[in-house]
Amino acid sequence: LGLSERIGIIRSEKEIAQKRIIEMQTSAKTKLEKEVSERTQKLNNILAEIKRDLNVAKKIQENILHEKIFETTKLFIDSHYIPFSEIGGDIYDIHKFSENKFRIFLAEATGHGIQAALFTMLIIGEYETRKVETISPAEVLKKLNERFTTTYDGLNAFFTACILDVDTEKNSTTFSAAGHPLQILF
Repeated sequence: LGLSERIGIIRSEKEIAQKRIIEMQTSAKTKLEKEVSERTQKLNNILAEIKRDLNVAKKIQENILHEKIFETTKLFIDSHYIPFSEIGGDIYDIHKFSENKFRIFLAEATGHGIQAALFTMLIIGEYETRKVETISPAEVLKKLNERFTTTYDGLNAFFTACILDVDTEKNSTTFSAAGHPLQILF
């Protein structure tokens, strides 16, 4: 009888222990699910903020790189920009000196996405002050290079660029590249 009673007590203690374990597991599972839900919500909020920022950056880049069309009796220029992802590290500018003289600038920053897009904003900002100078494309690129190597050296980024000056009155072009792939002239 004593042994039977002892076995009954052990079974009862075992059932109580199992119920406690199940309650603890349920409580831990509920707590974990709540934590996961809260963290997921935080991540979704951060992702939504990143998407909003990316959308603003895309609109800024689209405004800067809006399509430009120039047409003279001897020249037609039409531009269109399609980035690799939402935003990109490529930039261009077409400047009209006069009815017969144009300067076309192309640059590509290293990488893709936000980092490259921000770097292109630096490039175009620095180029804006130099594009109107009546110096050769090579001199413009040299000045850009000097500015970037002294001012933005700590960014550990680089870009390639090329400039083409077109003079439809003289039927001439002047081209210079800084690390940019060679272009084809027909």
